[in-house]
Amino acid sequence: MMKQLLVTILILVLVSGCSNSCEPTPSPVAEAPQETDSVLTAAAFNQIKDHILAQGDRQTYCNMFNNNPHVTLGNMDIYLNPDTGQQNINCDLKLSEFNHMVIRTREPWKYYRVQLNLKATGPDLILQEGTNPEELSERFQEALSALNDKKNR
Repeated sequence: MMKQLLVTILILVLVSGCSNSCEPTPSPVAEAPQETDSVLTAAAFNQIKDHILAQGDRQTYCNMFNNNPHVTLGNMDIYLNPDTGQQNINCDLKLSEFNHMVIRTREPWKYYRVQLNLKATGPDLILQEGTNPEELSERFQEALSALNDKKNR
């Protein structure tokens, strides 16, 4: 009986820790605003994603995946997760698309998770529950500015 209780507690701790550190698919509960001046668009997402895939490196940031496509832009690390989840645990570019983005800021450490909406209807981006659209918009703007600075050098 005691063993079962300890195993149950261990499983609950592991599951909660994993969901806090690396969630492969944001819950489609928050939508990015569709304002005309918003940078939370499919085009902006794809510009950042394309840069990561073309010129980024590989870095593991959680226990769910290995060697995520990654780039450091200013005070942020941006990672891509595979669309197929752990079926592509080693983030092989040939096995799946990478339409899930995780932005991690430093000082303070904060995570923003967003995915590209591939459906014909709805918003361009789907934010993980609890992701503040205004803060994410600022992170996207910072990333796009850093990419433009790199191009102009």
